[in-house]
Amino acid sequence: MTSITEKMKTMVRKTVQDIIAANNSMTEAQRAQKHEHLISFKSFKGFKKVNDYKKEYLLEKKLSAGAFGTVWSAVHQKSQTACAIKIIKKDKINEASIYKELMMNELKVLEETIHPNITKVFELFEDDKNYFVVCELGSGGCLLEKVKSPDGLGNTSVESIIK
Repeated sequence: MTSITEKMKTMVRKTVQDIIAANNSMTEAQRAQKHEHLISFKSFKGFKKVNDYKKEYLLEKKLSAGAFGTVWSAVHQKSQTACAIKIIKKDKINEASIYKELMMNELKVLEETIHPNITKVFELFEDDKNYFVVCELGSGGCLLEKVKSPDGLGNTSVESIIK
C-alpha cells in the first residue's frame, strides 16, 4: 500500500511534467501572451503619461519610418520581453483632427482584440512630444511588401494568413 506522501509526490511530479509539456508545446506568441502581464496594464486603457520611456524599454533597431513616426524593435527591460514600439509624433498626428481620431479608434479596438493573426497591443503611453504603442514583435517582415514583391505571396496565401 502506498503512503499519502508517496501519492502526493506522484501527483506533484505529474503536475510538474504536465506544466513542462504544456510550456514546451507553446508557440512563441502563446508564451508572450502568457507573460504579457509583466508589460501590460490591463486595468488601464488608453494612454498613460510617462516622462522617460527609456527607463522601461531599450530600443534596439529601427524597423521602419513613415510620415507620422517610426517603429523600433525593443526589449522591455524588466521582463526581457522583445516587442515593437511605434513612436508617433504628436505634432504630425495633430495636423488634422481626423488623424488622431482614426488612430485612437484603431488602438481602442486593438487593445480589446485577442486573435492569433492580429498584433497584440501591450501598452500605450505618451510624453509631451510622442505617443508610444508597445506591441507584439512580428517576424518575417512586412506583409504588404511580400504581397507586392514579384515572387511574393499569391492571393490564396494572403487569404490564409488574414483569416
